[in-house]
Amino acid sequence: MYTTKTKQNERLQGFPDYWTDIPDASDSARYKALGNSVAIPCVEHVLRGIAYFLQKFKQEKEAS
Repeated sequence: MYTTKTKQNERLQGFPDYWTDIPDASDSARYKALGNSVAIPCVEHVLRGIAYFLQKFKQEKEAS
């Protein structure tokens, strides 16, 4: 069975390489930090959608 490395998990979550490479942090602590995080590309997608509809709502409100 293949397990991913911390650097690969950082990439999957959208973080730069070695983002969780804190001095004296164990690999398990880094895996835990990544597991408790949110994937940055997903957050960006959701926020762009919210911003789009807020802008659309504002424009419709100003037009009426």
